[in-house]
Amino acid sequence: MMSLFNFWKLKSLLKWYRSGLTIYDIHSPGVFPIAEALERGFIRDDDGTEILEFRKMLRKDRKLFKKIDEGAKQNRSPAMEDTVGDFARKSQAPLYNYRRLYRLAEFISANNILELGTGSGLGHYILRKARPEAMITSVDADPFLTEMARTNIGRQYHKSSFICDSFSSFLVDESVRETSWDLVVLDGDHRGVALLNNYHLIHDFSLKNGKIPVFFIDDIRWSQAMLTAWTELYGIHRGIALDYFSFGLLAPHQQEDFSFKAAILPYKFKPWRAGFFGR
Repeated sequence: MMSLFNFWKLKSLLKWYRSGLTIYDIHSPGVFPIAEALERGFIRDDDGTEILEFRKMLRKDRKLFKKIDEGAKQNRSPAMEDTVGDFARKSQAPLYNYRRLYRLAEFISANNILELGTGSGLGHYILRKARPEAMITSVDADPFLTEMARTNIGRQYHKSSFICDSFSSFLVDESVRETSWDLVVLDGDHRGVALLNNYHLIHDFSLKNGKIPVFFIDDIRWSQAMLTAWTELYGIHRGIALDYFSFGLLAPHQQEDFSFKAAILPYKFKPWRAGFFGR
């Protein structure tokens, strides 16, 4: 018998698929370029190879550690020991999500990136490959994960900064609130209320600074609470709001009164939507 959780997720999937658009359904010149970049953007061959090698290294790491419970992806006891490899396999997003994150950072030419949720460090490494000259700040409350990422990445790239702190504490720091971020990745606290709080804090001080960043919000369907929070943000956002099922994208637009909201899926899942101009 299907569990209530699986039934809820299946229902959400069907609703997303039914309403989903392909890039061939998007005719707005302000939206099509970013959707096309995420779907068909280029990833340099050497970057792709190095990213896969880094991912493989993390998944083979047998060091033991105890994960601090700060709303991370796993539903597990905070005192439970894990290996780095097991944690990496359970916490890392699918590769197609990371490909889109890479393409997004490159497409918007992000020079100042904030990542809330260091995790295994793979997301940060991918951002670093996409934007070699960018300043990238990654925050996580777990000292082991922070130090691991600092060792694996920070010692090679001086523009990568790893901070061990809670998100709430980090976001009230005056220097953080005065920084103009180009891209913000929210992937650390998978509680709906935390997502809303973190988003609104960053959005509000960014608005005062005169520059709203692009938000990449991972695991928007991790739980019903996360989906509720995402639905609220999706509803109130002014600009471009794209729902990729496993992650959401909120981007500003040059026109203040412009609003485009859609669920986006690869055209191969709705090939009839390609029409005359499809492949």
